[in-house]
Amino acid sequence: MKKYGHAALQLYVLSGNSKRAKPTNPHRHLFPYSIVRFICKHGGKYRSKNKEGPLKRPKQKTLKIGCPAFIKLKLIDGKLEIVSMCIDTHNHPVNRRTFSLYPEVRRLSDQEKMYAKEMLFIHNLSYRKVVDMINKKRLEAGEAAMCCIKDLRNQIAKNLADGNENRRREPKGVSPDKEDQIKVRSGLNQVEEDFALEMLRKGIDVKAIRMAINNKRRKFGNTVACTMEDFENLTSGI
Repeated sequence: MKKYGHAALQLYVLSGNSKRAKPTNPHRHLFPYSIVRFICKHGGKYRSKNKEGPLKRPKQKTLKIGCPAFIKLKLIDGKLEIVSMCIDTHNHPVNRRTFSLYPEVRRLSDQEKMYAKEMLFIHNLSYRKVVDMINKKRLEAGEAAMCCIKDLRNQIAKNLADGNENRRREPKGVSPDKEDQIKVRSGLNQVEEDFALEMLRKGIDVKAIRMAINNKRRKFGNTVACTMEDFENLTSGI
């Protein structure tokens, strides 16, 4: 469905009317549904969980506007076959510009995330340059949706900052009773460890990796630098 959606510039999501396959179904290991229904991203109607009075203004941010487009498939003898569909009727614009605005199609893949980390950490490129390089690869692959700087910043902030204490700035003149806390916080978080291991496998020098991680930490307001001791366990496992 994802490949078809990119080719047709239409985004389909799984409908709640889909029927899961019974445990006795011999083909359940191939596909978890016996009947699956995909509807347009704009299909259905928004239903508020709160009681709305006659004078209450309806929600304006919902994408559900009752689009009738759908595709219904059924698992028959281990193969998915189209039972019915309505893909030519939409009550909203269907074009490349509209399709490229969906967050689901702008989102970075795992490969793009690792590529972006390498460009930002090791090569110290700007967000604009990295986004242009990612979008160039997408154009070469024939993809319709392009990511923007905000998408990259949000992804990096989510994975690298990771909502931990490393984002807080440590004041000058730290008291001795906080030294143990600083020692723990100077260690690598899970995202930094994954990045460091990936770079080590590529033959990047440990000092360069440490410098890249510390530069990225400073960008997120963290003044606690990692040390060479943080990489001892990683290098021993390579």
